[in-house]
Amino acid sequence: MTADSTPNTTIDLTAIEARLAKRTPGEWVVGRSDWDDSMCEVVTLGERIAVCDEGQDAPFIAHAPTDIAALLARVRALEAALTARVIAHGCHGDFVCFACGDLNRVLNN
Repeated sequence: MTADSTPNTTIDLTAIEARLAKRTPGEWVVGRSDWDDSMCEVVTLGERIAVCDEGQDAPFIAHAPTDIAALLARVRALEAALTARVIAHGCHGDFVCFACGDLNRVLNN
């Protein structure tokens, strides 16, 4: 948090999308470890992605690619909607009304 209590919202969506594109392809699923019954594995196409203790880590890891892709799509859609609203409102360049100024801060952080 900054001094004005505004959370730091600078996120490099392009970098996140690039990391997502480079992940091991295929659907990630949770399975039992073949070498330790108390361990879970996250696997895809026969390749082990992660091994973790039984619990919430394995489902979290297994769902990460689809969850991240969905969140990125939602963020991109919201950015486009906000940008369209600012443009339609006529606020751009040196003139930005109070409401669109807040939106511009959101879009540019």
